[in-house]
Amino acid sequence: MAHNGMIGVSVTAVIAGPIAIAVSRVAVTVTGALIVNGRDSNATLQIMAGVGFVLFAATACFSALALAFRFAAGRWPILDHISENAYGIYFFHYPFVLWSQYLLLGVAFPAVAKGLVVLASTVILSWGACLLTSQILSWISLLFRQRAILP
Repeated sequence: MAHNGMIGVSVTAVIAGPIAIAVSRVAVTVTGALIVNGRDSNATLQIMAGVGFVLFAATACFSALALAFRFAAGRWPILDHISENAYGIYFFHYPFVLWSQYLLLGVAFPAVAKGLVVLASTVILSWGACLLTSQILSWISLLFRQRAILP
């Protein structure tokens, strides 16, 4: 086995990959049978569909984590900056979401395009509001420090 653990990662990928594909295939097949049969389907089939869906969701979550650990290991400065301002962005986002949706009501765009416009405008405006508030607070802090130093 290699010192950096690459063989362990490869074995895990070789084992987990086919299992994930099989679980998702079972979930899709059973759910498809449920949709075709409707409410009159067998209770066992409904239980299998529920369990299959849960297993599929768990597999998808672990697969997303594995992909993130494997391919997103590097640092991105823009994401670091967003991470540092995450609470401020969360704090200011709601009015921007509401008003950008309201402003787009009369526009004849597809829903996906409107959603992307709302997402982009909300992130940019709430991030800007967060940065502006941070700058104002730092100016006020400097102002009070200077007054405290002067006699």
